[in-house]
Formats: sequence, structure tokens, C-alpha cells
Amino acid sequence: MLADGGNAADAACAMGFALQVLEPHMNGPAGEVPILVHVAREGRSYAISGQGVAPAAATARASRSSAST
Repeated sequence: MLADGGNAADAACAMGFALQVLEPHMNGPAGEVPILVHVAREGRSYAISGQGVAPAAATARASRSSAST
């Protein structure tokens, strides 16, 4: 994927699709997915916790405000 001009996200998606075909009992769409993303133009990194479910109101802002109380 990278040799064909894709980026790391493209490669990760391709690997996930291939793994779904090769090991369908081990992973699949809508599974758990912890993600680390670095946006070079912003100079920032982000963590996305795609592990388990959360209520719709469980936002980062709600977490910060409840931690300060």
C-alpha cells in the first residue's frame, strides 16, 4: 500500500481488510480499535479510544468538567 503511494492510514485499512479475510474469527468491522494519529501539519498527536461502548453524552468536555467537581 505504501509503495503504491498510500499513507499509513491506507496501509492500516488494507491490513485490517486482509486480516478480516485471513482471520475472521479474530477481528472484524465494528470491533475494538485504539488509534494513535499524528497530524504533522498541526504538530499534534491524538488518541482515539475505540474500546467498548460509551453513552452519547460521554464527551471529552463532559469528562473534563466532571473531573474538576
